Amino acid sequence: MTSQHDTHAPSSMPTALATYIETERRRADVAGTAVVAFDRDGLRFEGYFGYANLGTGERVSSETLFRAASISKLFTTSLVMQEIDGGTLALDEPMNRKLESSAGVHPGSWGKRFQHITDVLVRPWRV
Repeated sequence: MTSQHDTHAPSSMPTALATYIETERRRADVAGTAVVAFDRDGLRFEGYFGYANLGTGERVSSETLFRAASISKLFTTSLVMQEIDGGTLALDEPMNRKLESSAGVHPGSWGKRFQHITDVLVRPWRV
């Protein structure tokens, strides 16, 4: 899973984390899951747990495809919040100011959008 641009080889997943993930997978009765951690330098570690297909006994691997489902909301919100933290967006700024017209009409602010998709009121962090 590494690319030619990675500056380091991935390490193995910490044993305590792998044990926790496998315990929780079984507790929640999840057939299989994959966990991949990366940062700006590339892949840090990866782990595959359980089954891709219970009927055939096929194990989850780096080739297993999963539905992204609602996790895409988390990624989108995280990326936009990074832009807000960096000062390129404002939580109360209308979405249409930054999105291309081909993306459609997006009434409301980034904050209102996140409130809608997460059912959580998004407020700026205070330290």
